[in-house]
Amino acid sequence: MADEIVGFLHNLSPLKHSDKTKYFDVQVQTKNGIVRGICFAHQKRGEFETFSNTKSPVKMKNVSQKDEGHHRTILMNSRTQLEETNVDFDFVEIPPIENISSLSAINENQLVTLKAKVVQLSGEKIITTRSGPKKKREGFLVDPFGSIRIVIWESFCEDVEDGETYNFKNIRVKNDSSEVYVTTPPNGCSIVSTSPFEGILVSPSKLPDSFTTTTVIADIEGISNFNAYISCRSCNKKIHSPASTIVKCGVCDMRQKKETCPPHFHLQMLLNTPTGIVTVTIFDDIIAKIVTIDKAVLTTEMEEVITSTMLALPAVEVSFKNNSKIVTDLKVPDD
Repeated sequence: MADEIVGFLHNLSPLKHSDKTKYFDVQVQTKNGIVRGICFAHQKRGEFETFSNTKSPVKMKNVSQKDEGHHRTILMNSRTQLEETNVDFDFVEIPPIENISSLSAINENQLVTLKAKVVQLSGEKIITTRSGPKKKREGFLVDPFGSIRIVIWESFCEDVEDGETYNFKNIRVKNDSSEVYVTTPPNGCSIVSTSPFEGILVSPSKLPDSFTTTTVIADIEGISNFNAYISCRSCNKKIHSPASTIVKCGVCDMRQKKETCPPHFHLQMLLNTPTGIVTVTIFDDIIAKIVTIDKAVLTTEMEEVITSTMLALPAVEVSFKNNSKIVTDLKVPDD
């Protein structure tokens, strides 16, 4: 629901990326405290920078609010409007935050001890491992100097709560080539509640799915732009204009038999959601969750079968990316 917020802007971040979403952070000093702001319209950064540099109070219209655990975050997009205003409280300097974790220099598998606050903590899941099913939760640890993802296993899942601060003793540093994170080892680790930090803490760089994805119950009211194609057996990228029996991938240059290339398709759905009509793009791997597909025969007849089957579905629960409108999940809710 659209809303507005009034305050001063502090510590505007550079452009960041979460998956394929561009955004920037800003701290908003309101009359009642400091809240995190996230703007998904990168072209508006210059406007935010002007208000931040001049230390002028600003009213931001058409914003929305997300509550993640104990955290309130203000979300902004291209519809958000900024205008100068008057306030009955003073500008307060907020020291800039270092977004660098000291753990990035630690060797993999080293045990460390640190004080940190737990944020964006997930629910408990049961994961099948080589040693049997295990309980698992994920979240982020933040302190005044950085943020890092944490994976929590088994009995430690019950030792932490979102928004609380702890002394973590002997947690293990891991590196999976794309990021450094920490995890609870099976032995020798302890998590003890402690007093919260007094200063401003770093915000995690990765955004929760709820910030970038919409999940709604909707009616499928139309199907269009059915597009069948083949993909490369090596890199899985789409192969364009496969006119001959031997085709070449434009990405990895792999030459291959056309008949061995996996077939795929995507189409667009017109959804009637509680907030209005939305057109989304859905790929065959998602459609296959609820419609039986023979992808070896992607003919006009198969297109008709898929279209009629999907239009006959009752209201569905659909999740899609806010920016690209690509569907990430689709299911028929239980009665």
